Parts: sequence; structure tokens; C-alpha cells
Amino acid sequence: MERFTLPAFKKELAKKKKEDLIKEISSLCQQFPQVKEYYKSQYGDPSDILKKYIDVIEKEFVEGKTRGMPKARISVAKKAVKDFRNLISDADLVVDVMLTFVECISNFNDEELIRGGSVVISGLSRRFFITKIWAINFQRSLGMKIG
Repeated sequence: MERFTLPAFKKELAKKKKEDLIKEISSLCQQFPQVKEYYKSQYGDPSDILKKYIDVIEKEFVEGKTRGMPKARISVAKKAVKDFRNLISDADLVVDVMLTFVECISNFNDEELIRGGSVVISGLSRRFFITKIWAINFQRSLGMKIG
């Protein structure tokens, strides 16, 4: 079998009829939720996808979003931000999700300090530091000069 390359794949797709391509994309959307979500982000309302990913982040850190206490899994929230960045190219929406991430962690931290529980990130300087890191990474991902 020949090695899979994008030009060879494009040639194979060019040979197919329009109806066959529609059928194939439809079956991909049914089989793989990621493909369906991608096309939804490209042709649908991005605010629906924005809400979904913000809900994932809030579910991890905001009390009342789930039964019991929030789990505060930073890895889950970071993955939601990363997945959203891969789906949506609108910088304003990506910033919205990133700021939601930082805001939820900060609020969770404040609530835990008041309750006397374990602290995810302690102190104002740490919150500022994490926010700054996210801002720098976002600027880099957009190809902006960091100064």
C-alpha cells in the first residue's frame, strides 16, 4: 500500500462524485463526534460551542454546576481550552474561554480559602502569574510579538 500523503488523498477525493463525498462526510459525522463538532463549528453558531466549553470549565470549579463539590481538575479545564482553540479560529471567543478558565480558578481558590479547604492556587501573585502565562501563550499562538 502506498504511503498516505495529502496530495494523493486530494487526487482520490477529486475522482469521487459529489454525492459520494456528501455520503462519506455524513457517515464520518455520525461515526466520530469530533468530526461532527468540527463541522458544527465551521457552519453553525459558534456561541453554542462557546457555551459548551465554558460549561465544561465551570463544571470543574463552580459550586452548584454538579452534585456535590466541584472536582477542580485543572487538566480537564485545560483540555477544554485546548480543544476549543483547535475548533474555533475567532480570537475573541478563544480569549473568552481562556479568561473563563482563569476566572473560575481564581473564584474557586477564593472560596476554598474562605472555607479553609485545600487551595488550588494560593495568593494574588500566583493568580496574576498564571493569567500572564496564559496571555503570553495566547499571544504566541497568534504569532504576536511579546513585549
